[in-house]
Amino acid sequence: MLKHIGCTDLTVSYTNNGQPQIKHAHYQHISISHSNQLAGIFLHPNKPVGLDIESLNRNFSSIEKKYLSPQEIELVQKHENWHCLFWCAKEAVYKIAGIPGIHFANQITLIPEANHQLTAELKTSDRFQHFKLNYFEHCRQFVVYLTA
Repeated sequence: MLKHIGCTDLTVSYTNNGQPQIKHAHYQHISISHSNQLAGIFLHPNKPVGLDIESLNRNFSSIEKKYLSPQEIELVQKHENWHCLFWCAKEAVYKIAGIPGIHFANQITLIPEANHQLTAELKTSDRFQHFKLNYFEHCRQFVVYLTA
């Protein structure tokens, strides 16, 4: 896919945690995602990035307790397609954090904002971070992306 968009001088490898990493003269950070219909690559010259793409046709309600807090469950039940959006957002935060074993329901909190944005809080034993996430819907797919 990188060669298709003209990035012929970019080499992708993966860390032990499964995170993609690149060697390139200009770009230092990469995140990759795909769904059944879309694929995406997010490159940045100096900031870590997170990207996730999820299909709205996927059923997330059966696993909601694994990735949503009780407050988030209450919130997504009021909005069509937010199960998918919240899963996608938490996946994007997980990708940017690069920490194995993050518990989505307990350690990543999402707060909806205006203008297709979310605020995320990541809490681990040694880290507390805030992120601003952007999202859009295209072809019944949610795309969520953020930089550190």
